[in-house]
Parts: sequence; structure tokens; C-alpha cells
Amino acid sequence: MKLDVKTVESFNFYMKRYRGLYRDLALSIDRLVSKTTTSNIVDLGAGPGLLVRELQDILPFVRVIALDPSILMLKSAEENIIRKGYLVLSRGEYIPLCDSSVDIVVSRFTLPYWSDTSKVLGEIYRIVKPNGKIVIDALNASYPSWKLFFIKINMLFKRTPKSVIDYHIDAYKNAYTVEQLKDKLMDHGFKIMDIIDRGWFYRITAEKPKVF
Repeated sequence: MKLDVKTVESFNFYMKRYRGLYRDLALSIDRLVSKTTTSNIVDLGAGPGLLVRELQDILPFVRVIALDPSILMLKSAEENIIRKGYLVLSRGEYIPLCDSSVDIVVSRFTLPYWSDTSKVLGEIYRIVKPNGKIVIDALNASYPSWKLFFIKINMLFKRTPKSVIDYHIDAYKNAYTVEQLKDKLMDHGFKIMDIIDRGWFYRITAEKPKVF
């Protein structure tokens, strides 16, 4: 998807209507975070920073790093997040963080835009600490196309910008099924902890096993 100022503004405005989705994911992260030490969380593909904002609100004691390949998205994130200073311009294929330095990596609906899924998962495995977690909200490739059509019609009736519709609907062309992503994660050394199927999307939580 091509990003320009207008597209970023439209996306930011539209997604602010759905704070509950970001809050739900942030609460899932909250259950994984240690309450006794300062944790490092990476939001991979942070976009306008709406998930970062929810994480900062729920978990004021953690360090949240917003990583995105778009400078325009990061500028938008800078306006939305509570605490500044952890904005990183980078793609998931090359994450400029040290080995075993991150407690949790979270990604929300960015999977279809990874140019090299294996390389991204390899980078995530590298930066996550032993017993660290990865949480992915992914569009479900198994979701029926006729239901997607009605979702698209509903978005049109709500006067949703075309760029936002393209992001949410056309991304299904590159989506993964639950089994496909599960296999990918296990192939890269992760242990599956939990899978929640929400129909049009699913959430997978996996762990980097500790090697003794």
C-alpha cells in the first residue's frame, strides 16, 4: 500500500474509532508482562501508534518501542503516544536491536506486508529473550470471501477512505491461515502457547524456549 500524507491521516482518523481493538490486544500483552522488572516491548509495524498508546496507558512501567518502515506513520505516532523517545524507522527484515534484548514483540495486522516472512521471524527470534513472547494478530486467510464483500460494503456505507478499505480488505490476498502461521512460527524455533480464533482474524501467542 502506498503511503502519503493523506493516506496516513485517513488511516489515523479511521482507526481511532476502534480503540477497543487496540485495548483488547494491550490487555492480552498485560497478562504476559512481568510486574517486577522493566520490560521491553516492540510494536512491529506500529503505524500511527494507537497500540503503543494503549500499552503505555495500561503498562506505565514498560518501555514500548514503536518500529515502522514509514516516517509518515512514525510522525503520526509521535502525536498519539504518551511518552516519546522510542520511535524506530526500520523494516521487520532488519531490526536494529541487540540480540535477546526484548521481552515481547507484538504485531497487529502487518503480516501481509512483510516482504520476507522468514527473515522477519528470524529477526524477531534473534531479538527476543529466552522465554520471551511474540503476539501476532493476523488476518485469517480462511475467512469466507463473501463475508469480506459485506465488510467492504459496510465500510463504504460508513464513507471509509478507499486507502483504508484497501488496507483492511485487499491485505487478505496475502494473509495466512492459522495453520500456516503456526507452522512458520514453529519452523523458526517458537513454541505455540495460545491461539484465539476471532473469525476474520486470529491471535497467536508463541514463546522463544529457554535453552539449558
